[in-house]
Amino acid sequence: MSKSDYEVQVGSELRKMAEFILQEAREKAREIMTRADEEAEKEKTAIIRSEKAAIEAEYAKKYKELERSREVAKSRARRKARFAVGFEKERIVNGVFDLAQSRLGELSADKDEYRKTLKNLILQGLYRYNKKCLVQVRPQDVEIAKGAIEAAAKEYKEKVGKDIDVSLDESTQLPKDSAGGATITCQDGKVWLVNTFERRLELQKEEAMPQVVETLFGKNPNRKFDS
Repeated sequence: MSKSDYEVQVGSELRKMAEFILQEAREKAREIMTRADEEAEKEKTAIIRSEKAAIEAEYAKKYKELERSREVAKSRARRKARFAVGFEKERIVNGVFDLAQSRLGELSADKDEYRKTLKNLILQGLYRYNKKCLVQVRPQDVEIAKGAIEAAAKEYKEKVGKDIDVSLDESTQLPKDSAGGATITCQDGKVWLVNTFERRLELQKEEAMPQVVETLFGKNPNRKFDS
């Protein structure tokens, strides 16, 4: 083989080798590009998912905050409504007893009935203390009270079987503008029973409040006055 033929053959082999290397390089480049595109797509998908999750989390947070705000507002509105209703009901109930208070004076209009009522109020004190008592009444009730005291002492003896020392205290009297009734004291004023009409109404108000509320507004097991 001449030198010229050898150079031709070598050149041909080199070209084949170069083409092979270029082909390998092209395939490797395509492989790299494909892998790069896949990695880029994965990264893009991951970023999109991450951003979407962040947006959803932020939305969920905002929604929860909104729901909490709504619940707080509802709770405040309910408390305000209950307070307003309770206040109005209390005003109405108190109005009923205020009306009764304004009519207490009528209880002493009938003198015979009033004497019987005084007798019973005084008798309650005698039964409670069973000892010497003083009775205090309004200035205008002095004469009626004397008969009521006598009747109370007589009934006490009939029921208990012994006399009791009870008298009218004319030095200390109930206010003239009182609705009526009596105060019974004993042991030199150390103990006493207030049995005025005003006090009896107060006690009646405490006892009758649940029934009055139920009559006016119907039964409600959650109402504070209900038993």
